[in-house]
Amino acid sequence: YKLCFIYSILAALHPIERNPQRVSHYTQYLHELNYKGLEFPFNPRHTPKFEKMNPTIAVSIYHYENESKLFMPLYVSELRDRPHHVTLLLLEHEKEPERKHYILVRNPSSLHYSRTNHPCFTCNYCLHRFWREDLKNAHMDICRMHIAQNITYPSKDDCILKFKSIIK
Repeated sequence: YKLCFIYSILAALHPIERNPQRVSHYTQYLHELNYKGLEFPFNPRHTPKFEKMNPTIAVSIYHYENESKLFMPLYVSELRDRPHHVTLLLLEHEKEPERKHYILVRNPSSLHYSRTNHPCFTCNYCLHRFWREDLKNAHMDICRMHIAQNITYPSKDDCILKFKSIIK
């Protein structure tokens, strides 16, 4: 669907328990969003324009990088005071990069669960994990002053620090 960005936003605003992937649940709410003048398929560069046109919604967009096998921030909204903060994942087809699809991420921390195998709270700007939400919130006030980034961790093969010369 060309409007998968819009339908993903509506899925966040109007959660459905049974078969939430069906577009038919959300067509009745299309009038709630202002997306006139935007081009579809949606380009993440136009997210600030969408946020300006919809003053109650803040959007963050992540994508999965095949080479590093990590989720990376594409756009992180600085608008923390909005009632609705929506996190989306932009999927790209490996063989056809022009084919893209947005999906709703209901729990952003679950994207990073595989790194620790423990529930955590994730900073939207640097994807650093915290065990308590108050620590994450204090960190985000400082972190949002910088551009979005991602912390990389050593691989399982390269995660042990070794010393060859004990004397040194």
